Formats: sequence, C-alpha cells, structure tokens
Amino acid sequence: MNHHGSRAGKRCSNYLKISIFSISLFTFFSIYPKYNAIKQWRSIKEASYSHIEGINIVDTNKVYTKLKNDGKFLADYANYLYEMQSDRGKAIELMEDSKKKFISKASIENLAYLYLEQGDYSKSIQYFEWLVGYIPSRFGYRLELIRLYEKVRNIEKAKEIADFTLNMPVKIESSEVFSIKHEISEIRQRLGSVR
Repeated sequence: MNHHGSRAGKRCSNYLKISIFSISLFTFFSIYPKYNAIKQWRSIKEASYSHIEGINIVDTNKVYTKLKNDGKFLADYANYLYEMQSDRGKAIELMEDSKKKFISKASIENLAYLYLEQGDYSKSIQYFEWLVGYIPSRFGYRLELIRLYEKVRNIEKAKEIADFTLNMPVKIESSEVFSIKHEISEIRQRLGSVR
C-alpha cells in the first residue's frame, strides 16, 4: 500500500511540475510581446524627442497594433501624435478610446484642452467640469470653465463659478493663484453687467 501511495505521489508531483512549467511558458509568451512593444515604443519616443533620424512609421504601426488595447499606451500615443505631428483629430480619437480602459488626470486635462483648441466647447466644458470635481482646489481649471461658460453665453453659470471660486480659501498662496483670482475677479465684474 505504501508503494502505491509513493507512485501516486510521484505522478502528482510530476503533473504539478509540468503544469507549473506550462503555465510559466504560457505566461512568458503572452507577456513578452507586450513587454517588447513597450520597449520599442520608448525607443521610438526617445528618438523622436531627440530628433534622431530614421524613425520608421512601420515600427510605430507595429507597436500600435500590439498595444492598441492598452489604455495607458493609447493616451501616451495620442499625446505623441499631437506633439510630434499636430494631429489633433487623431489625438482626440485615441484619447477618447484610451479613456475606456485608463483614466488619469493628465488624459482628461489633455482632452479638455484639445477640445478647446478644436472649438468644441461643450466637450471642453464637460472635461473641465470633471477636472474641477476631481481637484476642486485647482483655480486654473475653474478659470477655464468661467471663460468657456462666458464664451458659450451661459453667463449665470460663469457668474456662479466665479463667485464660488473668489470665495474659496487658497491652500497654498502663490503668484499664479493670485493672478488667476485677479483675472476671475475682472471677468466677474465684466459679467456683472451682462444679462
């Protein structure tokens, strides 16, 4: 009886070793292409930002194909396209796609400013509202919202945000915050006479 238990134990041990080896092999071959693509992407970006010749669009497309389901990559790639090729439309498309998989303050901020540049004020407002909700103490986002609401002629909303912002305590005083609050104050005075 002891002899059979020993054989069964060896079979179980061998099965376990083969299973672990198989899972490890599968994991390696699943992860390595993504790891390699990320490495290639970093090299492409570094070469681009350093103005090194020989950046191959085919290489960029290969990397994109391997990483197109990675939200963080899509956000980074969208920034790259905008910065290096001024392709606002493609940058917005990729950034919106990335948002389904990965959300960060930076990607939402980029979307807010990209839509602002494009003249899509309702989308820009939507993202600046998100940013104000996420980081209520950032006066710069509030200023952008006030400007946008004034631009789309939603004067009551612009006044409401201006009044609230002007009454907010400042966490860390700086010349930037002072300048922003001063500009908000000027806008609020101008809005006071607008109906």
